[in-house]
Amino acid sequence: MCLSLVLSLGPCAFAGETSDAITLQAKQARDKGDIETLQTLIRNVRDEAARSNTFDANLRLALFDAWLCEAAHDHQNDKLVKQTAQDGVAAAERAAKQNSESSEAHRLVGELLGQLIPHVFVGGMRYGAHSAAEIEKAIQLDPHNPNAYVARGDNYFFTPKAFGGDINKAIETFKKAIATDPTSDAAATAHIWLAKIYQSVGKSDDAASEIHEALRMNPDRLFAKLVQEQSASRLK
Repeated sequence: MCLSLVLSLGPCAFAGETSDAITLQAKQARDKGDIETLQTLIRNVRDEAARSNTFDANLRLALFDAWLCEAAHDHQNDKLVKQTAQDGVAAAERAAKQNSESSEAHRLVGELLGQLIPHVFVGGMRYGAHSAAEIEKAIQLDPHNPNAYVARGDNYFFTPKAFGGDINKAIETFKKAIATDPTSDAAATAHIWLAKIYQSVGKSDDAASEIHEALRMNPDRLFAKLVQEQSASRLK
């Protein structure tokens, strides 16, 4: 479905197959690092969430915000990452209140709080423990949610060591995400983050292997391509 058709469907568009089409459209925009398309889709989803204030609308809004954070990272737009993460936390918290048993709602609260850690003063102190607690709750609610393990790995990677960060635990947790659902989008994301970790500790062969697998799973993902370029530049 083309973007113009998706956007022309209006408020009733967020149900059934059309909702799935919009989510697919947003995921494709994430893969391409297409900030403009994601922002347009988020405006529509935000309007729907404001009108209906349903769990599904708030969860979708938080998910799209998480994907926009990735696109903003792709373009090194720290200001947009911070603002989008703050917006996403608010949406995810609403969803978690509406359905306290939702693993994905708690995962998104924790993941988006984690996105804030590098972008605010004493972010680890302010958000590290809260982020970790939300993600642990997500894992408790659904031990088979690979997205929750990716979020926990991110949390270990980005949180300063003094506040619970641990690269070895990050590696272990990303591997758990892959083992939980090896063909999932979450697994592809875990491969990218493993590549970044291996880059950071000088394990260039391991980094290359992980990013090769990530691109095999999703050749269109800009995040993976950028990490691959970083790996290549370090070998020169």
